Amino acid sequence: MNKIFIYTGPRNAFESFVDQEAQGERKTLSTLVREIDDAKRNHLHLTTEQAQELKDEEKPVIHNLVVYSNEYASVNEHVIFNMEGFLSRVEIDKLFFQNPPKVLHDKIMNSYSEVVLKSFEYPVLSKDILTSIQTEFNSVIIDQGNVKEKLLKAFIPQIYGINNKPIIVMFFGPSGVGKTEAAKYISLQLGGKILRKQMSMFQSSDFMSYLFGGTIHDKCFARDLLDRETNVILLDEFDKANTVFHSAFYQLFDEGLFVDSNYSVNVGNPIIICTSNYTGLQEIKKHLGDPIYSRFDSFIEFEKLSPKGALQIVKKIASIEYDKLNAEAKGYVDIKEIIEVFTKHAKDLQNVREIQSLIKELIADQILENIQ
Repeated sequence: MNKIFIYTGPRNAFESFVDQEAQGERKTLSTLVREIDDAKRNHLHLTTEQAQELKDEEKPVIHNLVVYSNEYASVNEHVIFNMEGFLSRVEIDKLFFQNPPKVLHDKIMNSYSEVVLKSFEYPVLSKDILTSIQTEFNSVIIDQGNVKEKLLKAFIPQIYGINNKPIIVMFFGPSGVGKTEAAKYISLQLGGKILRKQMSMFQSSDFMSYLFGGTIHDKCFARDLLDRETNVILLDEFDKANTVFHSAFYQLFDEGLFVDSNYSVNVGNPIIICTSNYTGLQEIKKHLGDPIYSRFDSFIEFEKLSPKGALQIVKKIASIEYDKLNAEAKGYVDIKEIIEVFTKHAKDLQNVREIQSLIKELIADQILENIQ
């Protein structure tokens, strides 16, 4: 084997790295496993003489074997725990591993002398990003002007090197006023799709293995962290998770390190945003408890929508939904009429998701009325 690479980072970056290094055809681990299994089944029907002839042939040559992080869960465990023996059946020029679990990482490092370690460099906060947020935030997240200032203050320590730990922020306030969208916007500023986990699902012991580690085949938070596209992590509806799961985040919040039974992930200094529907700091502290409460750097309140802000959101969403329509459908829809419906009830509009749902419904009503 000429070269072995261990790459830590998301799939798109891993594939770009493979593109730079690989020459010739490529094969994935899953494909190789299937081919070897098929060959074993075929050998059952061979005579002893035919089997020996095949055994004496030269090993198949693979120019580039590419092992993706999702493949560790899709192959038998004996392949992972006996990777060296498994790979001895073929000749490989270059071998690429993405985010291997600890047991495989250690086996690779102990079994081969020339291993190249590569890691994706996640974009980090900068003065330019700060300026961009300062300029754009109020037009993206409407009617939450106080949020922007508190958010920028929370980012200052990381930009100017005051600390080198994760930024842990809680967005709290009513449902449907822009908390999740604000987190997604920040992620886009840092280059990609946010890693979002819906914490309201974390109620039973079924999620213990996801957070604390089960078998290599189990889905887990650690592997999701390794595969993330940006250094923005969203723990949505954090208030609705069973408090038994809070301890899983202590080290992550303190040091940017997440360890379970199969992986050890150093996420560096990400932005970790938790959302909740709490109404104030006293409620937050009472329900979360001091061990997790004290680990937050900032608590940022999102307020109820004002009538003016609600109408701004109506106009924005109506325009977006109208633009999605094809030319025929646009001929049936009167956006001004739809906005006028909401204008009469602006003071009652408090949830962006409900506004969007109602606008879609009114558009559908107008189309249906006009095509009959």
